[in-house]
Amino acid sequence: MTRTRRLLMLVTACVLLGSASATAEDGTGPAVAWDAASFTAERGVETTISGVIVEAGADAHLVVEKLVDGDWSAVPSQLEAGRFVAVVPGEAATYRAVLSGPGTDVSAVTMVVAEAARSDLRITLPSSAEDGSQVTAHVSWQRVADGAPLSGQVALVFRRRGLETWKTLPPVDVVDGAAQVALTPRDDGSYRVLWAGSPEIGAVESSPAAFDNVPVRSVVLRIGQYNLPGPDKLSRSSTRAVKAAQAIKAADIDVMTFNELVGPGHNSTTNPPSSFARTVLRALGSKWRLITPTMTYNENYIAYRPDRVEVIVQYADRVVPGIGTGSVRKKTARHVTPVLFKDRGSNQPVLIAATHLVSGSRAGARTQAYAVGRHAAELSNGYPVVVGGDMNTSDKLAGLTGRGLKDVRRAAKQRTNATYVKYSKTRPVKDATWIIDQIYAPTSWTVSRWVTALGTRNGRFTTPRASDHLLVWSTLKGPRP
Repeated sequence: MTRTRRLLMLVTACVLLGSASATAEDGTGPAVAWDAASFTAERGVETTISGVIVEAGADAHLVVEKLVDGDWSAVPSQLEAGRFVAVVPGEAATYRAVLSGPGTDVSAVTMVVAEAARSDLRITLPSSAEDGSQVTAHVSWQRVADGAPLSGQVALVFRRRGLETWKTLPPVDVVDGAAQVALTPRDDGSYRVLWAGSPEIGAVESSPAAFDNVPVRSVVLRIGQYNLPGPDKLSRSSTRAVKAAQAIKAADIDVMTFNELVGPGHNSTTNPPSSFARTVLRALGSKWRLITPTMTYNENYIAYRPDRVEVIVQYADRVVPGIGTGSVRKKTARHVTPVLFKDRGSNQPVLIAATHLVSGSRAGARTQAYAVGRHAAELSNGYPVVVGGDMNTSDKLAGLTGRGLKDVRRAAKQRTNATYVKYSKTRPVKDATWIIDQIYAPTSWTVSRWVTALGTRNGRFTTPRASDHLLVWSTLKGPRP
């Protein structure tokens, strides 16, 4: 029923009510008084309309009638001790109460406006299952007023854990209040069912049913970290990009965290990757993809192999507060580039974050590590976290270890070339204070290897050096499910 038609019926009812009550107002005899000017019912659900007779005589007779196609038709009603009651269907209709008796003929009119019925829609399924196994989801749907089972096609949607948007799945046919759906979940997340609504049954959605997809294999990832300056800091950028790509591919790395790839220009509206980042990506080849920072000035990129890991979501970059006050604090602010990946081998999601902490202040870097750890924990949704970056200190960072992470170099069962060397040197020089490129992973993970790729020939660095830093990488393995 349209809003205009409802309004017209209500106005008509009020006019008739006013006319019917005139007899009572001048005190000439009995009258009908409805309990309400209008009654509201759910469509398809019976409702009660009622009222009282004022100054009714013993011989008074009352009939409740319904207006149907311009004619009045009696409906069943009860009259007792001056009160009358009629049970009528939930629909838009006009009723009147006609009181008759010796010398009396008084009527009143009211209206039932039907609303779409409320319903209870639910979905239940096991809270967890091994990856790839089939589970059965049960859908139930009943009308709230009387518990009557409902039938219809409801929408089934799914939201991955860590995401905000819902994905539409094939619809579900509910028959006589029930349905079963066979699912083979491959991701953690929540399921829910929705009814868009109709004139008879109002829109409704179920509460979400959470599901935990349990990997059947351990996650194994090879993570690399590389501070690779662009042409604004070191010359021969194209040659250096090729050398860096060769080292990364030789190490057979799955995911790389980069620093100093020259962030997008601050006037950019589309936020494209920097020209040097594109050069590095071309050198890596077709098997690689690049995560571009969402904020300008952020030079922390992530490259990955899509055949080995899947991007679930790239979260917006986070700003790590600077140190000091005023312009110094603004200048020393840093960024975190966080991405939620899924290891294709184990189907295990992992949050990987790239960062670059302040230089020239070990205390400042340690302080910023707390912000990095906090940001990563907030975004992880409980998934494992890996942080890679130029930390500008060789210290073990409590801001990360306090979040259940460990320095994988220190935890590695095998360390190869675990050294660092100043850019001015021509040969590798062991100096622990220069081991500032670090990777942190969950304490429950095992670290089989930590490798520093020196890029030497006959004990000397080949020139030009790809970077004033060295590529470091590690093989990480999560615990068995």
